[in-house]
Amino acid sequence: MGQKMSTGVRVEVLECLKAEYQACCRQRKRELLDAYVRVTGLSRKHAIARLNSDGPVARRKGSGRPRIYGQTVVDALVRVWRACNYLCSKRLVPFLPEIVPTLEHFGHLRLSGEDRELLLSISASTMDRLLRCERSSHPGGATTTSMGQILKKQIAVRTHNDHTDAEPGFFEIDLVAHCGGRIDGRYLYTLVMTDVHTGWTEFKPLLDRRAATVLTAIKSVRAGLPFCLQGLDVDNGGEFINDDLVDYCRAESLRLTRSRTYKKNDQAHVEERNGSVVRRIVGYDRFEGEAARGALSLVYEVLRIYQNCFQPMMKLSGKVRDGGHVTKHYEVARTPLQRLLADASLDEQAKGQLRSAYAALDPVLLLGQMMRHRNDLWNHAYVGDDLIALMEGAGQTETSNAELVLTQASNRSVPHPTRKAPVLSAYGPHARLDPFGEVYDLIDQIMTRDPFISARRLYVQIQSDRPETTIGSHRTLVRRMSDWRLKHPLPELLAQREALQSQAFDSQARGGSS
Repeated sequence: MGQKMSTGVRVEVLECLKAEYQACCRQRKRELLDAYVRVTGLSRKHAIARLNSDGPVARRKGSGRPRIYGQTVVDALVRVWRACNYLCSKRLVPFLPEIVPTLEHFGHLRLSGEDRELLLSISASTMDRLLRCERSSHPGGATTTSMGQILKKQIAVRTHNDHTDAEPGFFEIDLVAHCGGRIDGRYLYTLVMTDVHTGWTEFKPLLDRRAATVLTAIKSVRAGLPFCLQGLDVDNGGEFINDDLVDYCRAESLRLTRSRTYKKNDQAHVEERNGSVVRRIVGYDRFEGEAARGALSLVYEVLRIYQNCFQPMMKLSGKVRDGGHVTKHYEVARTPLQRLLADASLDEQAKGQLRSAYAALDPVLLLGQMMRHRNDLWNHAYVGDDLIALMEGAGQTETSNAELVLTQASNRSVPHPTRKAPVLSAYGPHARLDPFGEVYDLIDQIMTRDPFISARRLYVQIQSDRPETTIGSHRTLVRRMSDWRLKHPLPELLAQREALQSQAFDSQARGGSS
């Protein structure tokens, strides 16, 4: 009776034996078949069928529906999904009728009439299923908001239930700190402004968060808007609650409101952009100085166009409460540009200019430019320079360098160590060292003795033999075992295992007879 093994191991054993089994003589076939049956536990006839088959053994046809979307449609869907910067299905499906012709116009898609019709008719759930193999998944940042107490009573409070503006121009604004998790010293900020009605979002990098700096950025954003700025909704930070901003809003007849303290849902629109756009594109690294601000500006010049023209968003249209259960209903996902063009308050001349500018935009080209600018930006990123890391670096050099390292740690004018390139594993593009590199010799010894050992047993044995070594996950070990089996010829291992089993049987038999 064969030992219990996983389906993956059985497939590996079958692939290693099949070619030799089909080409060898009758006597050798019998030996391979006996060994295959013994290690897998399959019946003899079923094992013969597997070894003689060119592909997988045919199974009884299921009762499921035939496949509708071929590989051509799936490849086109993946290309569209990547061009839209990995949108979720509920936002991408309503945008397909607009983005597919755009990609075809610029030569990024070539589809037959039938495949194009299938792609445009795909549902959100089917899209999730087809993209399951392509999906990938990314620590929180520190808050830098300090309370501005001087003018709070002069600014009206606006909650999340008061967002009933029926026309564009009322913006929620917030700052995102690029501090790298350490809020000492000077670092860059991003001013994020999101229109409540259309979702139009603007980004502006700042060297600091002084009131004058923030006000200058707001004026710059206002000058580039395709519609009129009518109001600002801010949080309770001192960078917004100050005389400069209050006087400016009064002079320009802008409505100024603020959210409640510690109630982030009052600014749900801009808070969502902080995470899904700024943190997703820029990340959580620390950036300092004018050079980094210039690099970040190049990213945002492209990002504002790409985000507002090619990133659909869903808006909550209503909620229905049934006891303790709340059902939310959303509008069809549309881009901020689409919502703006559908708004009656915008004059036709401005809409015509926006349509003309949109027709010349290539989303794939924009995304490529944004990614290149982001890679250039990361050259200005700084790794957190905690004292332990610096002392470890000093320990690798002469002892006299320790004082210099400590001085650099306390002196903010000295640049931090720049970001280092990741160390790639020999087993794939993982940005880390091989977690089983230190115990691979032990894995080789154990699997040479027992090539069909289960991953769980091997994992436990490694932990017991090398308790002082930190090893990787069980799932990674399964991949290492598969790599090992591909490098070692299985027939020789089977013969070696049979010889060991025969020796063990003979020794038991001699012991029993004596």
